[in-house]
Amino acid sequence: MRVSESKPEKIAIMMEPPIGVLLIIAGSQYALAMIVAKRARELASGDGVLCDCDTDKPVSVAAFEVGEKMIMHIPVKSGIK
Repeated sequence: MRVSESKPEKIAIMMEPPIGVLLIIAGSQYALAMIVAKRARELASGDGVLCDCDTDKPVSVAAFEVGEKMIMHIPVKSGIK
């Protein structure tokens, strides 16, 4: 009996834009997650793409837009009281 050799599955890894650059732009991991998630929801609901990228996945497009500084986060200095 011969065991068939299976090819390893390809794992999609986000290479561009680098996560370090995105963290510098966003300021924190939480802010980055919120910015990308909100923009991805907007893209999924039909908003236009602001950058020229090779993918059509909303989260990847949103990350590219943040990396190109087309989507910015303006932090609020006053908190909830």
